Amino acid sequence: MNVFLQEWEEEFGRSRDVRSNIHSLLIEWGRQKKGGSGYSGDGTYMHGATYSGLTITKGTVWVKIRSGELICESSLIHELAHASIWAIKGTDGDPDHLGNKYHGWTSSTLMVIQNTNEKLCRLGI
Repeated sequence: MNVFLQEWEEEFGRSRDVRSNIHSLLIEWGRQKKGGSGYSGDGTYMHGATYSGLTITKGTVWVKIRSGELICESSLIHELAHASIWAIKGTDGDPDHLGNKYHGWTSSTLMVIQNTNEKLCRLGI
C-alpha cells in the first residue's frame, strides 16, 4: 500500500483524500470467479466479462487470488488506482478506464500501476 501511495504521490501529488482512503481501505481476497458486464481497459463495454478484481466502492475492493501468485501479479494495484480516483472524484472510480464516458484515468495512471507492480515484483511481493 505504501509503495502504491508513494508512486501515486510522485505522479499526481499528495492528496489527503487518497491517503485517507488507502489507509482505511477494505480488501477482500477470493478464489471464486466473478463476472458480469463492465468495461475493458480501452473503454469498450462488455457483457459476460470475467474479473480478476473489482472496485466495489471507494473503500472496498475485491481481488482474485491464484495459487503461487505474487501481489504484483494480481489486480490489487489496478484496483487501488480505481479507489484513489473515486476518493478524489467522489462519484466513481472511472470504470471505463481510458474510455470517454467517465473521466479520471489517464496514461499516467497506467504508469503508476506499472511502476508499483515492478517495484513489488523486485521485492518478491
